[in-house]
Amino acid sequence: MIKVDGGFAKIVNTISTFEDKGTVETKVFVKLNCADYRAEQELRRLLRDRGFYGDSDNGTMMKTIISDPFGGVS
Repeated sequence: MIKVDGGFAKIVNTISTFEDKGTVETKVFVKLNCADYRAEQELRRLLRDRGFYGDSDNGTMMKTIISDPFGGVS
């Protein structure tokens, strides 16, 4: 969970799929809970710095992680 003064972001869902190349693609979805606009903008900035994307009006962002169980994470 990522917290700022006036809000927080929490993981609400993950979806993993197995690719043909032997890799695993995991999508992580977070929900932003904010008291005001300033807190929302600060949370979005922190999440973007950590690789999350999406600027939807419903207060969610996501990140895609591709990992190779036999090689590492990219």
